[in-house]
Amino acid sequence: MSRPSPRARSPIFSDSWHRVAGLRCVLRRSVSAQKQSYQGEQWVVLRDTLSNDWFRVTMPAYRFVSRLTMQRSVEEVWQETLQADHEQALTQEEVVQLLGQLNLSNLLQYDRTPAAASVFERYTKRRRQELKALLMGFLAIKIPLWDPDALLARARPLIHALLSPVGLLLYLALLVGGVLAVLPLSDALLDDSSGVLAPDNLVLLYVGFLIAKGVHELGHAAVCKYYGGEVHTIGVMLLVLAPLPYMDASSSWGFRSSGQRLFVGMSGMLSEFAVAAAAAIVWANTAPGTVNALAYNVMFVASVSSIVFNLNPLLRFDGYHMLVDLLEMPNLYQRSRAQLTFLCERFLFGVPTAQPAARTRREVLILPLYGIASLIYFVFLMVFIAAFVAQEYRDLGIAIVFFLVITTAVVPLGTFLRFLLASPRLAQHRRRAWTVTLGLLGTGLLLGGGVQASDYVRVLGVIEAEGFSEVHAEAGGRLVERHATPGEWVAAGSLLLRLENAELVRERQIAVQELQGLTLREQRTLADGQADLRALEEQRKAAEARIV
Repeated sequence: MSRPSPRARSPIFSDSWHRVAGLRCVLRRSVSAQKQSYQGEQWVVLRDTLSNDWFRVTMPAYRFVSRLTMQRSVEEVWQETLQADHEQALTQEEVVQLLGQLNLSNLLQYDRTPAAASVFERYTKRRRQELKALLMGFLAIKIPLWDPDALLARARPLIHALLSPVGLLLYLALLVGGVLAVLPLSDALLDDSSGVLAPDNLVLLYVGFLIAKGVHELGHAAVCKYYGGEVHTIGVMLLVLAPLPYMDASSSWGFRSSGQRLFVGMSGMLSEFAVAAAAAIVWANTAPGTVNALAYNVMFVASVSSIVFNLNPLLRFDGYHMLVDLLEMPNLYQRSRAQLTFLCERFLFGVPTAQPAARTRREVLILPLYGIASLIYFVFLMVFIAAFVAQEYRDLGIAIVFFLVITTAVVPLGTFLRFLLASPRLAQHRRRAWTVTLGLLGTGLLLGGGVQASDYVRVLGVIEAEGFSEVHAEAGGRLVERHATPGEWVAAGSLLLRLENAELVRERQIAVQELQGLTLREQRTLADGQADLRALEEQRKAAEARIV
C-alpha cells in the first residue's frame, strides 16, 4: 500500500509551529544515514557514530532534515519542501514532532547556542531521563564497562568457523545429544525444578545465569561482527537486581538485510540452547553433587529463561526485535501504545486532530492487538514471578507485587490524570473526556458490584491435630483384620489392627511348648520334695513373656 498523504493524516498547520519556525539547525556531522526497506516503503536509519545511537525516519522526513542548514530557518525549509512535493511533504505538526524527537536523541545542532553547549544541554537532559528509566527499569538496568570490538575483530576466523556448514552440523549434533540425554530422566528433571529457588541453590543459580547469559551476549556480538557490524560496549545488566553480562550489538539495526538483522537477534538464544544441551549431557552423566547441580542450573536458565523472556515477542528482548523484522514494523512497541492513545482520544474523547500511528490497514489491526497483548503478558508474567518467588521468599514476592502495582496502575493513572487535567489536546473536549472516563469507571464499579462473590473458598490443605500419638508395630506382618477406620474415635487400649507374621507364630508355638515342659518339670520337682525352684521360675517367666 502506498504511503498516505500528510493531509489525510493530520492538518497542515500546527499551534506549536511558532516554537520551531525561526530555528536554524542541522544534523550533527557525526550522524550518518543509510536506507532500509519495510513493507515496500523506504526508511532511513540515522546513526550517531559518537554515541552509537540509532533513529529511523521515513523518506519524506529524511528529505526534510537533509535540507536543514544553518543559513535557512525551519520555516524556509518547510516551505521549500511543500513547493517541491506537496503530496509527500511533512505537515507542520509532523515537523514539530520530528525535530523534538531528533533533539531528544541529540542528533541536531542549533545556531542559537554554541554547538558544544547545545550538545551538553541535550545530553544532560537525556542522562536525567536515562537515570529515571534506570530507577524504573526493573528488568533491564544496563551499566557499560568495556569496548570489545578489537578483540572480536581478532576472533573473526573462529567466528567464521563456528558459522560454517561444519559448525552447523556440530551444533545440531549437540542439540540432539542434549535432548537424548534428558529424555530418560524427565521425571527427575521436573522434580529438581522445585528446588531452583531454594536458599542453598541461589549461588549456583546465579553462576548458571552468568554462564548462560555470557554465552548469549557473545553469540549476538559474534554474529554482528560476522556481518560487519561493530560492538563497542560490554557491561553489566541488572536483571531483577542481579548483575549479569550484556553486550551492545545495536549496530545490527543498520543492516539493510532483514535476514541478517533477524539472525543477529536469534544468535543469542541459539547460543544459549547450545549451552543448555551441553549442560544437559553433563547433568545426565554425573552423580549428585556440585557439578551436577551447577549443570542443572545452567540448563534451566539457558532453556526456560530464553523461552519465557528472550524468545517471547511481547517483551522487548530478542523475540521482540525478531518480530519487528518479520513484520517489517519498526518501533512496534512505541507505536502500539501511540495507536491505543489515538483510539482513545479519537473515538472516546472525540478529538478530531488526534493522529494515528498506523499507516496501513495491516497496522490498524496489528498495533492495538500487540499493545494490549504485551501489557496483559507483562502483568501475567510479573504475577507469575511474584507467586513463584513468594513460595521461598514471601517478602520479596510482596515487593514484586508492590512494584507491579506502582508501574502498571499508579504511574499510568497519574499520567492519565495529568492528561485529563492539563493536556492542550483536550482543550475543547475536556468535558467529554471527563464524562466518558467517569462513565466507564462507574460502569466498571457497577459490573464489579453486581458479581456475586462466593461465601466460601475451596483450597487444598492438610489438617494436623495439636496433640497426637504415633502407633508403631514392633514387628512387620500381613494385615488380616482392621478394627478401626481412619477418622474414627478410639479409646486408649483399643485394638486397631491385627497383623499376622508366620515367623512370630512359629516362635510363639515353640515358646508354648517350652512353657509346657517347664511346667511339668516344676511339678515333678515339687513332687520329689526339692525346694529350690528359682531357676525354673525364671525360665517359665521368660517363656510367658515371649508368648505375650
